[in-house]
Amino acid sequence: HTPCSEVIGVDLDPVAHEFAEENITFNRLDGTVSHIVGDPFDAEFLSTLGMFDRVCAFLPWQRNGCELSLSEIVAPAISVVKPGGFLHAYARETGDEFDAGSELSRSEVAKACPGREVEFLFKKKVPSKAIGPYVW
Repeated sequence: HTPCSEVIGVDLDPVAHEFAEENITFNRLDGTVSHIVGDPFDAEFLSTLGMFDRVCAFLPWQRNGCELSLSEIVAPAISVVKPGGFLHAYARETGDEFDAGSELSRSEVAKACPGREVEFLFKKKVPSKAIGPYVW
């Protein structure tokens, strides 16, 4: 765990928002954790929330039926990460892409944040079982 003074959750789905609000109350996190309905792919909207030391961007890998590149997935989230901060994100890769190493993913993330240093601290297959033939 990392100590924090504030956690803000963002989800476009109002039903997911209701569940998040109930979980916040159930876990007695009112005042530290909040949740709002909004588009996590909208960098302008996210910028109204401030800048953060750590951003967890577990976003879908497709939108409106079109598959997104890793740079498209993480770009809005990176825009609100403070310099020196951390971004946690998922990537959808084939087994061969994962086995090839992090360079392709690192270059995709670097496209989303020109002028900033990108370092991968951890990379793992999640889930540990394939979600399709050779897709993790």
